[in-house]
Amino acid sequence: MHKYIRTMTVLAMSAISIFYLSGFFFFFLPLGWLLPNDKKTVEELEQKKDWAGLLGLSEIRIKNSPDESGWYYIRGLALQRMDKCTEAIPAYDLAIEKKNGDYDDAITNKALCQAEIREVDSAIQTLTMAIGRHPENWRHYYNMSYFYVKKEDSDKARIYLEQLRTRNLVVAKQLEENQIQPMERRLINEKKAAEAAAKYRQDREKLEREKTEREQQVREAEAFKMRSASLAAPVMAGLFLGCHASSQISNPRVKPLKASVKSPNWQ
Repeated sequence: MHKYIRTMTVLAMSAISIFYLSGFFFFFLPLGWLLPNDKKTVEELEQKKDWAGLLGLSEIRIKNSPDESGWYYIRGLALQRMDKCTEAIPAYDLAIEKKNGDYDDAITNKALCQAEIREVDSAIQTLTMAIGRHPENWRHYYNMSYFYVKKEDSDKARIYLEQLRTRNLVVAKQLEENQIQPMERRLINEKKAAEAAAKYRQDREKLEREKTEREQQVREAEAFKMRSASLAAPVMAGLFLGCHASSQISNPRVKPLKASVKSPNWQ
């Protein structure tokens, strides 16, 4: 009995650490169906976090018991803990298939794997199936809300938060404070920054347009002056010549008188 309590305590502490590290709630090893020797081995490997050893054990047992869904689940879990979610998903699919589609733990961990490899929409679809089969499981609502946090969809994240709140108030409060509220604040700040950047660009573009218009006006004024000057030059020249000709007609030139030079008086 004490050994069972210690084991469950280890699993519970693991759940808490996963909660704070990754944001998700994993399901853990279902030990009740195991034979005593396998149960002890699995517990030891899980406590030591020897996921490679757990994977090797599951592969041996799958060969001996190919219809046992639990070993496919353990294989998937070992691969998932080794950050090999792409390989873990087919193992979970086999576990689900062996239990005629009703394997809540495997469905949930498959959804978490899908989220880990950035297939969040697929994860939501998978977890929706889990909620349909087991709506009483509060972890489903926690994970679903967290998926929408990943998608930055505050409205839907809060819909599932409210579902979680009716099932686990403490965890719902942690989810809201640690995930949803920071996401909402970040989105508000990003929106404000984007609006400020857009306004700055608009102001700069307006200033550039005004500068361009002023420069264009200056160029047009200078061009007008040059055209006016080029047109005025022939006119002024014509006027000058006309005035000069008129002055010649009205005032004919008078030939100058030659000065007479008188002979000196030698008297």
